[in-house]
Amino acid sequence: ALVVRLVGALSDWAAFNTTARYAVGVMSSDQVGFPATDKAVVHRIMGLVQCTPDQAPGACRRCLQALIDEMPAVFNATVGGRFLAVWCYLRFEVHEFYDSSPMLNLVAPPWSPPPSPASADQTAYQEDDDHDASLLFDLPTLRLATDNFSERE
Repeated sequence: ALVVRLVGALSDWAAFNTTARYAVGVMSSDQVGFPATDKAVVHRIMGLVQCTPDQAPGACRRCLQALIDEMPAVFNATVGGRFLAVWCYLRFEVHEFYDSSPMLNLVAPPWSPPPSPASADQTAYQEDDDHDASLLFDLPTLRLATDNFSERE
């Protein structure tokens, strides 16, 4: 999710802030690490996006968005990746792979823990209570709706 945020921000920059139609940047995190290997966690990830310079801003952004939309399926749990289309390109890595200074320096949002199992159980229990309450009918209503519990269709 954080990689998608990085390349999304870079895509906006490349499409709408430069006629060169490219952007490089970094996302850093002091709290949350990006898994790099089975044992290592890094706190920076670099990204690059690029469109052919003849692309209009909207066309560039759409091309990059099409690549971004495919990222979860293609790069699930990888430490880097490259995606090349005819008119656009994106890359992300946990190591530096470009010489220029980043155009964007993003900070990952603070990490928030998932809800505790107790609160999740309480929520499910509360939802069940609400659901059951909506199924209660009084006896006269049931008799009317079922023609006094008739077996006839």
